[in-house]
Amino acid sequence: MKKLLIISLLIIGFSGIGISAMKKTYSAQYAHRLEVCGAFSENYSTTMSSNQEHYTVHLTTTETVLGIRGGKCATKSEVYCQEAGQVVLKVECAFTQEQRVELAKLMTSATTDSGAANRLQNKMNNYIQNRPDVCKVTKYISDDDED
Repeated sequence: MKKLLIISLLIIGFSGIGISAMKKTYSAQYAHRLEVCGAFSENYSTTMSSNQEHYTVHLTTTETVLGIRGGKCATKSEVYCQEAGQVVLKVECAFTQEQRVELAKLMTSATTDSGAANRLQNKMNNYIQNRPDVCKVTKYISDDDED
């Protein structure tokens, strides 16, 4: 039952958009490192709650700029679920210079401009949902997993 609730919360929270889209603001350092494609990593924590079961899932996301791979800037985002005791979702992206400059500008603006935050979220949603050539999502937990 506990694993089913975790899965349900993750499905509701991520519903195919991935973890990058959940975060509307990034540190200035992360935005800069993405723009220049310099290796960098940062973590942030979030919680997701279920009103029906009064259950909270604690998530830690690690956002990493890996550097140039195959002529594009490789990034990786991983979500670790404390209750499941494992990484439950990974998003790997490879951005062109034009894409990463645009994203870095949106990340910088998003800290003070809600319109930019929404544009950033929409842009990441599009890459994750519609552009497998840019972003690949891997889910490590499913409703077939045993409790």
